[in-house]
Amino acid sequence: MHHAQGGQVDSTAAYTKAWKRRQADRDAALVERKQRMILAARECAEVLKRDYHATHVILIGSLTGHTTFHDMSDIDLYVVGLADPMYFKALNRLYAIAKSFTGEDVDIDLVTDDCATRAMLESIDHYGVELP
Repeated sequence: MHHAQGGQVDSTAAYTKAWKRRQADRDAALVERKQRMILAARECAEVLKRDYHATHVILIGSLTGHTTFHDMSDIDLYVVGLADPMYFKALNRLYAIAKSFTGEDVDIDLVTDDCATRAMLESIDHYGVELP
């Protein structure tokens, strides 16, 4: 390796190597976060069906892989059959579930069948993933 301008090439190479290592670490952490959030979403679906009598829970948003998942991504669920008076009680329970799986406060967007727009329903039909 050439030592032009007092080692500039060496320091640039070291910087680039360190940057690539940090980026790989961030990417791995993001993959792990997504996996934990998917597990949390599955548990949320199970609870919604078992304890709140939802008939369908569909994963939407970045966890489906149809949009970019990033460090600010949340859990988006479309729910059929959740009684309106139970919405906030269920949502609080889901927050606790998500935190237990991820170790962080995760936003949850819980969209009920009576609040979804036509455009949202079309997107859910194309990209949503029904959770067991």
